[in-house]
Amino acid sequence: MNNLSYHEQIDKENILKLRGLIKSLPSFCSDFFRGIEPRTSSRTRIAYAYDLHVFFDFLQKENPLLLKIEIKDITLEHLDLLSVTDFEEYMEYLKYRFNEKIRKS
Repeated sequence: MNNLSYHEQIDKENILKLRGLIKSLPSFCSDFFRGIEPRTSSRTRIAYAYDLHVFFDFLQKENPLLLKIEIKDITLEHLDLLSVTDFEEYMEYLKYRFNEKIRKS
């Protein structure tokens, strides 16, 4: 029998969902999520994972440096090559993004 409280059960489900989301992100993101785990709720981390997925999806689809690279294969070295303009383009993209759904794992 499950002896978890409602909150603990939801947290457990969120953590399992988060694990799947993290698997779709570049490997260095795992370190980020481990680092914020003690200070954030599982729901917050899920929201961050979705936000990161949108960012990396944008880079993979729109940035000439990363067009042929899968999201999981993006490295910190790739991010070092980004310019201020790349981030401005991303912010513009976020303003005018309509009804785009993130693939849920």
